[in-house]
Amino acid sequence: MPFPNVPLHQGTRNRSVHWADLYWFDFGAPASNQYTIAGPRPCLVLSNVATIHGGTLVVSPLTGAEHAIPTYSYHVLVTTSECPALDKDSVVKIDHLYNIHRADLIDQHYIATLPDTVMRRVYLQLANALNFRAAFQVSASP
Repeated sequence: MPFPNVPLHQGTRNRSVHWADLYWFDFGAPASNQYTIAGPRPCLVLSNVATIHGGTLVVSPLTGAEHAIPTYSYHVLVTTSECPALDKDSVVKIDHLYNIHRADLIDQHYIATLPDTVMRRVYLQLANALNFRAAFQVSASP
């Protein structure tokens, strides 16, 4: 599925953005010599949109599954059988988190909403990446 060539200023924003939504987003040009996400690609909304203030969302980019690193747990596979709107098997790159504004997601760039089974895998790996288990352990000492 190619990037829909609709500029942001010409897009509509009638659809409510939700957690687990996939949208096309232009990540722009690389800003450094290191490997970075750039250009238009799908992104996954990770934010609980109902609780955000000021329209800031946390998203994670997707890339083709051919770029997945074997045994690297921060790439979560999404197959076309799980999300038929994707034109190929992809991975959510949860090691790349971006803050964007809600206004940057227009109706014409909406792709699909991922099923809960995929989102469970995404959040399990995100929790591991952020070391939530250690963050919420209670010390046994008095």
